[in-house]
Amino acid sequence: MSFLIQAWSTLITGKKKLLLAVAATLILQFSTATDGAGTSLARNGCPDKCGNVSIPYPFGMGKAVCFLEGFEVNCTSDNVPVLNSTGTRLLEINLTSGEARVENKNISVACNLSHEKSSDGPFLPIGRSFMVSRTKNIFTAVGCSTIALIAGDILTPIMEDSTEEYTHRRFYRVSACGVFCFDDSSSSKTDCSGRGCCQSEIPTNLRSFYPWFDNYDNAIGGQNFTNCSYAFVAESDWFQFDPNYVKPHVFEKEKLSGQRPPLVLDWVVDNTTCDAATKMGSSLCADTNSVCVNVTSGHRCICPTGYEGNPYLIGGCQG
Repeated sequence: MSFLIQAWSTLITGKKKLLLAVAATLILQFSTATDGAGTSLARNGCPDKCGNVSIPYPFGMGKAVCFLEGFEVNCTSDNVPVLNSTGTRLLEINLTSGEARVENKNISVACNLSHEKSSDGPFLPIGRSFMVSRTKNIFTAVGCSTIALIAGDILTPIMEDSTEEYTHRRFYRVSACGVFCFDDSSSSKTDCSGRGCCQSEIPTNLRSFYPWFDNYDNAIGGQNFTNCSYAFVAESDWFQFDPNYVKPHVFEKEKLSGQRPPLVLDWVVDNTTCDAATKMGSSLCADTNSVCVNVTSGHRCICPTGYEGNPYLIGGCQG
């Protein structure tokens, strides 16, 4: 009897080992296939990464076939990706939401405002496929006794059946806010309510912009205790006001000494609508499972629910 029990136990143990071996093999095969599909976001034969940033098509590096016009990325010798259309460092690309995060070095600085009327900030070109995200960014000014403004290039929305890239472009003041304080301790709050810091929304369809200042010291009788004022557009969650920022040079030392503020850009793969692109035979939604989506300034492509990957590549949307 004991011999039979031992034989049966050996048989069961052997079956368990066999089942575990088969299961491990299947899991390994499935993981390899999934990883392969998940990383094939660049065109075949094209580099898909610069530093720790993934570069999916329509973005690309190297040969012209690796990217669409306007989406070229330059990988520097230090492995820093630079989006050529903006000349800014690229931090992240999101294919699903059609967003790109870049480093915004275009911060307007004006010092001793009581001796000058205004100061123009640097101009930030965006490129025809990109827009400054209205929902993800905010305009901020730090300082005292200053009005900060944005001069912007606005793109009028295209019509549903239009084959044109856009109808009108306008360049004018699109956003403004004012800051004040009467001494270096009058800004005691941490919100941007106007004392030492102010914020305002940016408009829809902002293509390019630059921040600048108007000094209104004489109008309110205040003093600019910060010596310098700062204005910038940045990702909404990046900035938290500290009352010490109104003191000379504190803001620039704590917030501008390293990487500059991140800026979120919306992008479209083409400036026409989905219907117009289909009629012209120029749709860039390459995968048969991909879906074309109309947005304000054009269209982009997504993988439908239950799929993931790159809709701009044949076979890119995997279930």
